[in-house]
Amino acid sequence: MIQPKWPLLLFTLPAISSGDWLDLTKSSTVEWSSESSDPSYIAISLTNEDRALSRDVTVAENVSTSDESYTFDSVTALPGSGYVIKLKSPDDGNIEAQSGDFIVVKPGDSNVTNNGSTTHEDEDNAAGRAGIYPTLGLFLTLFMAGFNVL
Repeated sequence: MIQPKWPLLLFTLPAISSGDWLDLTKSSTVEWSSESSDPSYIAISLTNEDRALSRDVTVAENVSTSDESYTFDSVTALPGSGYVIKLKSPDDGNIEAQSGDFIVVKPGDSNVTNNGSTTHEDEDNAAGRAGIYPTLGLFLTLFMAGFNVL
């Protein structure tokens, strides 16, 4: 039986936790802890796990694992929820570590809407929170209810 390869890196995004929002055109830092058994280099990618057919966006390649941090800006991504950052082995593409999910906002947008009301204006986007609720399933249910099914 093949055992899954579990993360060897302790991966954290300081000030970014599940449900936080982030403007990817501003500077963001990924930090991790490494061990001697980890790959020497990693690739960092961004993906949206909420969207079907989502592809990984390469943030950086051949980052030395011993650096234990990487700062990036000007990453292009559609606004929305369900984004994660992955640290991958460049040799086999295995995911060594993954962040919690977060929300990407429009460039320069500091107003996040939660249930129809403006909630946060935070220039550094580190402490902002937003309630993102899946609506597609509800829409499809309502749309399908309008048809007679034989």
